[in-house]
Amino acid sequence: MPLKGLYTILILTLLPKRPSPLPTPIQRLKKWLADLLAVVKENYNYLCQNLLVALPKLRISPMDGTYLARIDFGAYIKAENMHDLFENKCRIAPSFGEWFGGENYATFVRLNLATSLENIRTATHNIIKYVHP
Repeated sequence: MPLKGLYTILILTLLPKRPSPLPTPIQRLKKWLADLLAVVKENYNYLCQNLLVALPKLRISPMDGTYLARIDFGAYIKAENMHDLFENKCRIAPSFGEWFGGENYATFVRLNLATSLENIRTATHNIIKYVHP
């Protein structure tokens, strides 16, 4: 290596490190994750507050480490009517319970909360409109 290259490396290693004015990739990732978690939490709170007022017998699982709301509609809907109600009437494409828990979960759905609040409002409105107490 030429002397000039060694000199440059030596100078750069001895200079005090200055904080970069631009965010590092890790800082950007942390901000993105914090923003996403805030959206998911806001959507979960909106969904729970509005659905439980209109349909108080629903069972909504706590949001522990996931972006999915798991809801049991067994108090309002028969298992055989779940697909038709959600897909054709509510116009929602959830994960249906039998996909993730078998027949014992046939009245459950999982809804993705990592979306816009507007999508959650629309889904909540449609569920309340078509699921009758």
